[in-house]
Amino acid sequence: MLKKRILTALVGIPLVMWVVFTGGLPFLIVLGLISILAMREFFQLARLTGVMPVDGLGFFGGLLFLLGAYLDIRNYSLLALSILLVAGIFILTLKFPNLRVTDLAVTLVGTIYTAGLLSFVILLKQEDPGGFQYIFWLLALTWANDTGAYVTGKIMGKHKLCPSLSPGKTWEGAVGGIAGALLAAIIIYHWMPVVSPGRVIVLALLVGISGQVGDLFESALKRAAGVKDSGNLLPGHGGMLDRIDSLLLNGAIVYYYLRWPII
Repeated sequence: MLKKRILTALVGIPLVMWVVFTGGLPFLIVLGLISILAMREFFQLARLTGVMPVDGLGFFGGLLFLLGAYLDIRNYSLLALSILLVAGIFILTLKFPNLRVTDLAVTLVGTIYTAGLLSFVILLKQEDPGGFQYIFWLLALTWANDTGAYVTGKIMGKHKLCPSLSPGKTWEGAVGGIAGALLAAIIIYHWMPVVSPGRVIVLALLVGISGQVGDLFESALKRAAGVKDSGNLLPGHGGMLDRIDSLLLNGAIVYYYLRWPII
């Protein structure tokens, strides 16, 4: 398992960084593909609980979120959500009682959770100056948090963090993840200082915490569906949703923290 995780990372990380550096249409296409794969897995998990999402509506809504961010349309998220909701109401009305309100609600949640949150990655890339640097910080801190939590949990994990959601996660792993994000932030800051030293520390703490909350949220989805992984797309990592669950929340956290210098 560990070897597969390492091999997947060795192939995936350079590819991701190349796409981020290139930007433009390739960046949008890759994010669109990731969104579709993650959303599809979300809907599959929902179906295992008896809910029947409308995949086509979700994919259409995801396109609206990503294109709106890419084209820098003012209040794109509200526009995308409004169009998605109106279209969903029409579909529900035409298909009732074969389509329930619960099915529509889960479709909306799945779309916002995947493509809606991934649109913040596009917004970060478009920040001028420093778009690539912001994405690098987001990815590096997220990966450092995931790696630190995984390694520390394997070596030292004894006290369960949230056994009702994820029996394998421990408090030691959680602390190790935050420590990993802090260490990565300190190292990266010396050659890529995007914000002040104090704010870098706060950013690492926020990413460490929100990333693990995102991981636990996806664990709740899988626990409700009765499965271990959201899919088997990535060897050693499970599905696409398993790989980006920490990144989804962190994208929004990093974007707003950099845009609104409150702390």
